[in-house]
Amino acid sequence: MLRHLWVVCLKADTLWIEWIHTYVIKEQFVEGDGLSTFLWVDNWHALGPLYQNFGETVVNLGRSLDTKVAAIINQVSDSVGWVLTGNGLFPTNTTWQTLRVTYPSVPWTKCVWFPNHSPRWAFIVWVAILGRLSTKDMLLSWGMTVDATYSLCSKEIETHDHLFFTCEYSGMVWDMLLRKNIIIRHGFGLQGEVEWLCSHRKGDSTACKVKDSFAAAVYWLWKMRNFSQFQGKAMPAPMIGAQIVDKVLASIASWRRLKPTFENRLIIDGKYMEAEF
Repeated sequence: MLRHLWVVCLKADTLWIEWIHTYVIKEQFVEGDGLSTFLWVDNWHALGPLYQNFGETVVNLGRSLDTKVAAIINQVSDSVGWVLTGNGLFPTNTTWQTLRVTYPSVPWTKCVWFPNHSPRWAFIVWVAILGRLSTKDMLLSWGMTVDATYSLCSKEIETHDHLFFTCEYSGMVWDMLLRKNIIIRHGFGLQGEVEWLCSHRKGDSTACKVKDSFAAAVYWLWKMRNFSQFQGKAMPAPMIGAQIVDKVLASIASWRRLKPTFENRLIIDGKYMEAEF
């Protein structure tokens, strides 16, 4: 992004930069004596660059293209400002906010991107919550001919909710992880678990540990689904559950800025996850 902003500031000779200056940051105004502002080609007038609006007609008025505004206006030293901001400044943040398309924040943001989250796990969780993983029910809706049965249970159609965590296989894995976090409850499908995480697990490192467990479960269950689908192999639920616990503990051990409390020490040492499968 900074590289793009630098190119915009340099006014590089490209079609994209010309478009940006013409349509995105065109609200530029000039104040001062006009000694450094070109009369015809700079954007100092309310109509915009006069040459751009009137073409060669301006040359016939007796002023060449290199004429400065000072030739007709005399005030104080020139300065450039932006009407997009009240003080006339145009900082990087304002540039970014002007260029980007904004959307309202979703309630599950902190359940996916929390302190010390794993980017790889968070990406799959994000795509899953949006319902954009290539599950078999999605493939059927695209007109593809596939066996829609979930390969890890061979009982029901593979959907996002069945995969996370209403299926007997994935539900067993998630129940194991919950018990390891000293939580006794059963999963209610992907969206149900996301709502539960958002409403009941906030703030402390224990909550982050549960969110990390959730992200790991979604990531590794999706990976195991692909392994089963394309290679015809799968691990028993207790085995994949144990591997996910190891992954979560390794992830927690790498956390930075974790407060040195007794509970956090137990988390890092893996002793806080001591309930048996």
